[in-house]
Amino acid sequence: RVAGMHFFNPVPVMKLVEVVRGVESSEDTVAAVVELAKLMGKTPIVCKDSPGFVVNRLLHLLALEASRIVEEGVATARDVDTGAKLGLGHPMGPFEVFDFLDSLPLFKTVCDYLEQELGERFKVPVWVKNYVRAGRIGRVTGKGFHDYDK
Repeated sequence: RVAGMHFFNPVPVMKLVEVVRGVESSEDTVAAVVELAKLMGKTPIVCKDSPGFVVNRLLHLLALEASRIVEEGVATARDVDTGAKLGLGHPMGPFEVFDFLDSLPLFKTVCDYLEQELGERFKVPVWVKNYVRAGRIGRVTGKGFHDYDK
């Protein structure tokens, strides 16, 4: 008889909210939560209660594939980000997103969880694990997937 709401950071800026339908959620409850999200000025999407919901599964798979592209020497991290922005219309590339949020350790932790729940496709490449071990957190440390001038 309950449903979840997954907001995105920064909450005042990001318009999307995932309305999470639990196993026992009623249609009335989901409809009420959708309306609540709209009253908050958000655009709701409805999904089942599943690891990563919708957006985090998409984002993490994109960033993992971007990591594999760099690992294979196909392109640099900078070129991958430029390709995502100019070729896919994303406001930021996958590496820039995690650097901006200062969340490389969180990226690894979420991928480890998703790998445990959903399988091998969420396995983190060793070079990314090494970046996390080396303390490359993102912009706040001056180093993440990219190097930044402090």
